Amino acid sequence: MSLRHCGLGPSFAGVLSDVLKVNTSVTTLSLGYNNLEDQGARVIAEALKVNQCVKELYLWNNIGSEGARAIGGMLSVNKTIKELVL
Repeated sequence: MSLRHCGLGPSFAGVLSDVLKVNTSVTTLSLGYNNLEDQGARVIAEALKVNQCVKELYLWNNIGSEGARAIGGMLSVNKTIKELVL
């Protein structure tokens, strides 16, 4: 699923998080060139801790150190993601 260049911010991440928690079909998630920030990265990371479908995650965003730590923590739990681009 590609949501690149959609002007998405941290508030959208909450909506997406709810979807990702119950997702059973999306295997590629491309969120590049949005404005998710650390807050959005944290929320998405929490959802991906329980998601077992997404295998590729592309986050080309302005994610800072907090968001990167959240993504790193998610990767210690989620063993499904095989490709990550920040």
